[in-house]
Amino acid sequence: MNKDLLDLLACPECGSAELMLDSSAEGSLSCASCNAAYPIHNGIPQMLPTHLAAALKLKSAYTDKIKASILEGGPPQPENHEIDRFMWEQELYCWGKEVIYRDAKAAEIFSSYAEKGAKQLCQFISTKANGLRGKSLLYVGSGNDRLVTLPLEEAGAFVVNLDVAAEPLEDLMQAGARSCICGDARQLPFRAEAFDVVFSKGSIHHSHP
Repeated sequence: MNKDLLDLLACPECGSAELMLDSSAEGSLSCASCNAAYPIHNGIPQMLPTHLAAALKLKSAYTDKIKASILEGGPPQPENHEIDRFMWEQELYCWGKEVIYRDAKAAEIFSSYAEKGAKQLCQFISTKANGLRGKSLLYVGSGNDRLVTLPLEEAGAFVVNLDVAAEPLEDLMQAGARSCICGDARQLPFRAEAFDVVFSKGSIHHSHP
């Protein structure tokens, strides 16, 4: 975990900035105010609200239920819209990679489109921030978007990538990103006014209205 994040983080449950880092093994963060605990996996603090973190432990059973329902003729009626959407996001990344990159031509078109959009966004952010060097940026719903994160870092910005699913963040870290947080945009795990710029790209449609 990038320890510079400690100056930005707050407990998503109670909002307290009194977080303590346990550096044993992979480590964890704990809140001194409400005693909530957040593990760190592969250098990424897992700062989901406690009810979502609890649901994540049932991921395999949830996936099996969805597959069985589809084989029986269709998806089940949602029992809990928030949890269903959250669990779907955990599967979406792997499914998307498989679909996009199964066909070489489709992958080429997607990559070309993504690269053009990334360059435009980086320039837009640089203009709005009056330069990037020394600025703190929060990328909400980053996924594994190395085309935006890495150029912003190379330009001197401190970029924090936030996503509700950990797997794309792990890929982003492997690509060279310095700071990633697994968390929910509706209960941000950050202190007030922690960033100079907060932005999002291609993720609003993933949120329940």
